[in-house]
Amino acid sequence: MAVAKNKRGMGAGQVLCKASIEKPRFLKATRLILYSNTLLQNALSIYRKLGFNEIKLVEGVCGRDDIKMQVNLY
Repeated sequence: MAVAKNKRGMGAGQVLCKASIEKPRFLKATRLILYSNTLLQNALSIYRKLGFNEIKLVEGVCGRDDIKMQVNLY
């Protein structure tokens, strides 16, 4: 997920993240997992605000990720 630099700080990231949670919830998924990087503190703040919690990262997916988070949808 990314937001154009000139649109940051306007709530777009939170809107995008909420939308990405609602689709799996609609599809009856029980949890949503994401991988991120601890350098992205603004993004992590949004994820935490929306209910994501850090879980153990066994191995990263793309090489830049160093944190794994999940939110329970039900």
